[in-house]
Amino acid sequence: MIRSGLGRQHTWLAVGARTFALLSLAMPLILSHDQLLLLALLAIFAIWAAVTAGELLGIPATVLLVMDAALVGSVAGLSSHSTTAVLGAMAVPPFTGGLSRGARGVSLALSAELTAYVVISLTDGPLTQEQGTSAFTWAVTGLGLGLIASFVRHTFLQVNDPQRAYRDAQALIREL
Repeated sequence: MIRSGLGRQHTWLAVGARTFALLSLAMPLILSHDQLLLLALLAIFAIWAAVTAGELLGIPATVLLVMDAALVGSVAGLSSHSTTAVLGAMAVPPFTGGLSRGARGVSLALSAELTAYVVISLTDGPLTQEQGTSAFTWAVTGLGLGLIASFVRHTFLQVNDPQRAYRDAQALIREL
């Protein structure tokens, strides 16, 4: 089943956010010629391409959301001992989670992503201060972007509610 309407609009907004993030993360790669960063960005690109395909095919949003966040967190955890530049990608899953599921999606994405990041990065040894600070910064950025996306989703749903007049009339009757 291919999605249409509101779901498709959210999908294309998420594609734009993912593309912007990949282009932003390409600058450190260009400047440093870091091969690990290149592999990490290719892995994130593959993850996001698969998630976008899943969104277009109608795979349940919660499954895609958790898998996206956990895989991005895993890639960030695997590469963070060598480069923290890839941690910027951790801001995207909470944003896309806010678009698709609201505040619940933001919390699911952040928890899956941070759990994967901490577990994977601790397998290489303790986190450095730079890794911890970068992860915290991008997690808070993801939280902020996710809450903004939740607000946009909520506002968009209210504006396009075909039964809004009925709900407003019902609320007025209840007040009486």
